Amino acid sequence: HPSPTHPPLSAMVDAEPPPKRARSEVPFSLKALEAEVEDLRRSPPVYVSNVGWLQQTTLVVDTKGRAVRPEDEESGEDDGPWDLTVSVAGDPEDAAWGGPWRIRMQFHTDLWPMSLAVTRFQCV
Repeated sequence: HPSPTHPPLSAMVDAEPPPKRARSEVPFSLKALEAEVEDLRRSPPVYVSNVGWLQQTTLVVDTKGRAVRPEDEESGEDDGPWDLTVSVAGDPEDAAWGGPWRIRMQFHTDLWPMSLAVTRFQCV
């Protein structure tokens, strides 16, 4: 028997699916990114060390597939992407991933904070 709080199974099977929740768009904010980096620097997790400083990426790939300096992009935008270099380490007992390893996290102004930073190992 259906309970007062749950509809019968047949009603759930035949029902329209609920609408997908719209993802809210949060615009890029350099101030917010800088604040998060400062929080990371002040109180890093045990696996993070050597938190660097945000700096504008040296080269980007433009819409024509060319490597250019960010200020030379045809879009005229000169506000990123932003790079942050940090060290991360796994379990010290793990010979392969004990680290520390240097990584570069790249924050794109059209992606972050809605998407994770692009992360690349700097040494392996």
